[in-house]
Amino acid sequence: MKLSQIGDKINIINNDLQDFIRETDASNIILCDMGGEILTYIGNNSPFDFPNIAAMAAGSYATTKGIANLLGQKEFSLLFHQGSTNNILISNVENYAIFIIVFDNSSVLGIVKQKSRDLKTKLDVTFKDIVKGKGIIVKKAKIFEEHKNIEEKEEKSVKKKEETRSTKKEEENEKESKKFDFDSLMIDDLDDIF
Repeated sequence: MKLSQIGDKINIINNDLQDFIRETDASNIILCDMGGEILTYIGNNSPFDFPNIAAMAAGSYATTKGIANLLGQKEFSLLFHQGSTNNILISNVENYAIFIIVFDNSSVLGIVKQKSRDLKTKLDVTFKDIVKGKGIIVKKAKIFEEHKNIEEKEEKSVKKKEETRSTKKEEENEKESKKFDFDSLMIDDLDDIF
């Protein structure tokens, strides 16, 4: 979802983000699209480089989603990274956006997690209203192929290899049958050849 598609709903989103900051004592929250482009952010004037944080968080989310797929999961719903003074929690809002919460050790992790689930639900409703109202089609990000497709491709690959092996064996057998057997050759046969 792009900022130009959000329109006046950005005020609703900003109010939800401000409520989240107030309820959790988080220092900042960034909302970005699935590619890492910032849609909006709320919080104190931190010295953090939000555009780079958003881009790297989107990459981290995509990588983690790929790992989840390899483990047979659809995705991991949130990522948490703990630092010595600052922490970060990354979560998606379906295929619409990613939010990144920056908070220090004075915030309670359990409250941040619970309120992030509530925020995710609110943002999902808002994004669905945007999509519904504008007729936008949101495509699912294809990070890794579904696990079943990978297994099917592996099975096809194994079958192809087996077919190739059996074809090679048939060709070898055919070559063997076409070889001339000099040991069983008789003198009369030599006359026929020449």
